[in-house]
Amino acid sequence: MPSCTQLRQGRAIAVAIIGLFASLASEAAAADSLYINYSATPDSDALLAFDVSILSADTQADLAPGKAVGNEFYGYLSLCEIATDASYRRRAESLGVAFPATNPVWNSRVADVSDPRWHRFVIDVLAKNIATNGFDGFFLDTVDSVALLEAANPAQAKKYRNGLTTLIAALDAQFPEQKIIINRGFDFIETLQDHIDAVLIESVLQSYDFTRKEHVSVDAPTTALLTKRIADIRHMGLAVFAVDYLPTDAIELARATGERLQALGCTALITTPELKGDVVGWHQRVARRILVLHGHDPIANEEPRIWPSDTTTTSILQMPLEWMGYELEYHDVSTGLPANGRGTDSAWAGVIVDDEIEIPAALQESYFEWLQACHRDGKKLLFVGDYPFTDDILRHALFEELGILASVEKTQSRLSNPRLTVIDESTVNFEVEATPSVRDFQNVRAPNGAQVMLSVAAETETAETQNFDAVYTTQWGGCLLAPFVVFEASEETVLTYVDPFAFLEEIFPSGKFPAPDPSTRDGLRAFYTHIDGDGFTSVSNVDEAQLCGELLYERFLRDLSFPITVSIVESEIRAHMLLQDPTEQPRYAAAAKRIFELPHVEAASHS
Repeated sequence: MPSCTQLRQGRAIAVAIIGLFASLASEAAAADSLYINYSATPDSDALLAFDVSILSADTQADLAPGKAVGNEFYGYLSLCEIATDASYRRRAESLGVAFPATNPVWNSRVADVSDPRWHRFVIDVLAKNIATNGFDGFFLDTVDSVALLEAANPAQAKKYRNGLTTLIAALDAQFPEQKIIINRGFDFIETLQDHIDAVLIESVLQSYDFTRKEHVSVDAPTTALLTKRIADIRHMGLAVFAVDYLPTDAIELARATGERLQALGCTALITTPELKGDVVGWHQRVARRILVLHGHDPIANEEPRIWPSDTTTTSILQMPLEWMGYELEYHDVSTGLPANGRGTDSAWAGVIVDDEIEIPAALQESYFEWLQACHRDGKKLLFVGDYPFTDDILRHALFEELGILASVEKTQSRLSNPRLTVIDESTVNFEVEATPSVRDFQNVRAPNGAQVMLSVAAETETAETQNFDAVYTTQWGGCLLAPFVVFEASEETVLTYVDPFAFLEEIFPSGKFPAPDPSTRDGLRAFYTHIDGDGFTSVSNVDEAQLCGELLYERFLRDLSFPITVSIVESEIRAHMLLQDPTEQPRYAAAAKRIFELPHVEAASHS
């Protein structure tokens, strides 16, 4: 995809030739995706995913990873207006520049854009801040606010218009390496076409009425006029970005809107009017992160803190989920509620409540409300080991929220005659066979319509039958409950009753995105390989006359055509390991030296 710099270099030619070739030039120059987020800390993953991002000039985001993969970043610059909450408002107002008009929608002030003092402030302060903060260019907003100046003082209309075009030309001259996108400004595009790289057009098909605070469809005559504008702008060789507004749940309409805008030759973004990074149904990210809740209050429990590596999730679920393409993050419940992982954040696929958890009593109600919000926002929930909450009221409130069928009668302490009433052998009996037991038995059934994979029945002292659905998946997620989570055959051998791949596939399906993620740093390498140092000095089973390290050099590394990292165990190369022959040390060192002398091999740290 040609960059905006290439577009600018070819513009003089594109304007001079026939419309067909100009159209082809603009199509080649257009980016595939657009992202806008004016929050202080935009999502770092999104900055890698989108070709072009428009951000606050004061963003705290690290732009380097995105720039390394060829993405472009534009800093927001209000060319004519000063917002009420602008960090530079007092400084700008102290310049002595007149503000002849206001924007009643935003209660912002419109500066006299013909004043040289305003020009110097925009260039030397606002634009310089953007350029020095690593942005590739400027996004010039409020260009159309010149109309407010004209309405306030019609006799000065020409002066204001000339002032605006002079300012943008001066901005281009002062920062020739920076690209420029303007928001609309249709009256100025023809004059400025040699100084700008793209035009952004809001509300082509779907808009938002800030006065009535409601989403509205754009009327047909306006859409037709904007469609012609888009064609004219592309004919000039300029790229066109289109931003339409829809609520987050209008997924199908957003997709249809994006397709229509793309057909017009635009790079489309369907978002919310807050411009905080929501992407609705078009180039929308697929959730692949899962939050794992674990831990307890170590003071109240008088037990050591539970670390992520101690959890059941880490032991049996993390590897399958990573193989499926998901990424896990762990949160200790003793530290309070998670700062992320629920709500409308499209990055999160769901939540796992781990077996190693005891929510502190003071936080149980807050965590119920948090999980309730996750459920209502469509995030998948997986309970491992047990249902959370020791508080009976909250426990039953959770059951009611999720449709879990729990009898008002608690499980009796004396049960007999346990038997498996449901066992799905395509998923259960994976590494160890499930046997009926009254241990950890709960008088709780799965929601109606659930896919039950393992269920146990037992008799009470009064000969009544109680049922316990221990393994199931359902619309909101699923459960993998004790005692059918793992079987500890020994301290080193832990076997699972359930095939984690088959079970998890029903909750967090794979194949929804490219997986697994092969990238290493910044997504720059699609292939990564490394050779670990263990066994380097062992005698090879392939050729007993050679060490593994020697065989590795002769049969593989010497003729390799791509870069690779290799590590060694220093104590092994020095022949300090138990049972090593010290007289063989020169041989070990020589084998390692030959490998590291290869130009495509880089030494790696074994630690």
